[in-house]
Amino acid sequence: MRELTLDKIIEYAEKIELESSNFYSSAIELVNDGEVKNLLIKLSYEEKDHFNYLESLREKVNLDNKYPNEPIAMKVDIFNKIVDTANIEREFTAKNVLEVALQREIDTEQTYKMLLTLTAMTEDVLDLFELLRKQEKAHVNKIQKRLNN
Repeated sequence: MRELTLDKIIEYAEKIELESSNFYSSAIELVNDGEVKNLLIKLSYEEKDHFNYLESLREKVNLDNKYPNEPIAMKVDIFNKIVDTANIEREFTAKNVLEVALQREIDTEQTYKMLLTLTAMTEDVLDLFELLRKQEKAHVNKIQKRLNN
């Protein structure tokens, strides 16, 4: 168990979203399937948007005194699990990339779900985490649908 401030929690979430965007950007270069490539491009942009939402929230948290400053006790191993993406190998197929992507999105959605249980958050922070959780769940559904084709 580690204690993190709201600023650090948002910073971790930013790292997850940036790593996801980078993962998709790297995967685009390896995939020949046009539909999968288009999905990866879209996901990369959406993850970058998530990063931008979090970045603006973190700036607001640092400028505004209404946010709690007390450390929040939480497990951080899930953050590290998501941020440390496995290398994409040259021999990966589109299916391999989508399987890794699916697990990333499931883990990220679960992280936001866990963050929603923290009581030391303000409503706007919780609202953003809920929005991001729903968007990650939508990513899971898109990837799962493509894998099922």
